[in-house]
This record gives sequence, structure tokens and C-alpha cells, in this order.
Amino acid sequence: MPRQDAYGRWVSDDGALYWDGQAWQPITAITGFQTYDPNTGAPVGPASRSAKGAVALGLGIASLLFWLLPVLGIPVSIAALVLGGLSLNTSGRKLGRWGQILGVIGLVLSLINAAAGVYIALHKT
Repeated sequence: MPRQDAYGRWVSDDGALYWDGQAWQPITAITGFQTYDPNTGAPVGPASRSAKGAVALGLGIASLLFWLLPVLGIPVSIAALVLGGLSLNTSGRKLGRWGQILGVIGLVLSLINAAAGVYIALHKT
């Protein structure tokens, strides 16, 4: 049975959702704090930890090493960009943002290296 909180909002039994007048919304949207299930003590809602940001950062760092081989550097850089974008709505958004920045740098370096390789191959004397 939903109950009202101190602000007059209807809150679900587990405390993870509130009624905004149109639909049930996660409590983290208004408080910014993680909610926990009172029965199990497990985190509830979208604020749970995500590894996407850390993986994006790792791929961004790897792209700075793999730009020397564009065959590896371009896919790793693109993967860092994609995972960084996916992590922007999770708890690892800062790491994801850095993964995107490093992925862009790695992608630019990989493309410059690939273009230089093509130019050198075509203009041999």
C-alpha cells in the first residue's frame, strides 16, 4: 500500500518510486541519493553502480596506445566513444566522459596515421 512522505508525495512500499501525478518515478530523480530495499538492503533504482564508464576510460587509454596501428586504433576508439556515450546516464558518467575525450584523441591520431600510411604507399618513388 503506497504511503505519503513528508512532502505529500505518494511513495511505493519499497521506497524506490514516487507518484508525480502521471506516472511512478524513481526517488533518485528528486533526492539524488541511492535508495535501498528495506527487506534485503540491496540498492534499488537506476543509480546502481555501472562499469560502462570505467570500461570506456580503459578503451580510451588503450586507443592512445593503439593509434600506431590504425587497424586496432580505429575500432578501439569507436568502442570508447560508444561506451562513453552509453555511460552518460549511469553512475560512471565522469569516467565515461573522459573515455570519450581520450577516444576522440585516439580516433583522430589513428585517422591521421592511416592517411599518412596511404599517402606514403601511393607516393613511393
